[in-house]
Order: sequence, then structure tokens, then C-alpha cells
Amino acid sequence: MIFEASGRDGDMVRGLMQQLAQSGSFTCPKRCWRRSVRSSTPARRTRWHSRHHPPHADRRGYLLDPHTAVGVGVAESRLGGETMITLGTAHPAKFPDAIEKAVQITPALPPSHGDLMQKRETMDRLPNEIGAVESYILARTRAVEQGAQA
Repeated sequence: MIFEASGRDGDMVRGLMQQLAQSGSFTCPKRCWRRSVRSSTPARRTRWHSRHHPPHADRRGYLLDPHTAVGVGVAESRLGGETMITLGTAHPAKFPDAIEKAVQITPALPPSHGDLMQKRETMDRLPNEIGAVESYILARTRAVEQGAQA
């Protein structure tokens, strides 16, 4: 995101990441903020509501998490009617208070995640190589596992 907001200035991003590593923080130059697009809370609520209570028959009524709602809103404002693919960043149940406030629905965890709050958090470190990341994801994707069983 910083790379895109900087106008694809890799040297600037590298400098910011060095600042982050050294001090634990960094400040984006004003030129990055001029290029960024923001999504207001009322706009996110409208987007959540339109996704959950579809005004058109072609909408599936999928409830977005807050971060994905921002991404979809920014993409829609930039792309207009063009085809877009948006990757969701989280399940709406991760943000129950925000969702409840926005659309008066408390999202439930999916059955496969019912014991999520009792699980131990884990983290894996990967090499900075696209092939390693792709292999890691493919080895852990349920869709691949289900496809192999079919």
C-alpha cells in the first residue's frame, strides 16, 4: 500500500522500512497522503448495509469485514463499473462490535472456527521469495485439499 501511495517509489519505501526497523515507527511523506484514498465510517456502513441487505438481485448479500469494506469502497471509487476482484482480509466475526454498530447484526464465527479463541496463536517465518510463499499457501489451502479428494 505504501509502495502504491508513494507512486511506486521503492527507494522511499525501503527508507521507511529501515526507519521502522530502527525506531519502531515511520511517517509517510505528505505526497503519499495526497495519493491515498480514504473511506469514511458512514461510507463503510453504507457498503456493509448494501452487501448484507442487497438492493439488487445479483448481489449475494455477503457481509464484509471492516477492512475489506474499505478496500471494496476504494476499488469501486477508482474503478467505477470495471470488473474487480477484492480479497477479503478477515471474517466479519473478528469485528463484532463494529459490524453490530454498522448493520445491527452480530456476526457468528463459522462452525470451523468455533473454538478459535481457545487456540494457541502460531506464526511461521518464510523466506522473502514468491515461490516459497506460493508453496506455503498451496500446502495449507482447504480448497486444494478438497480438490485432491474429489
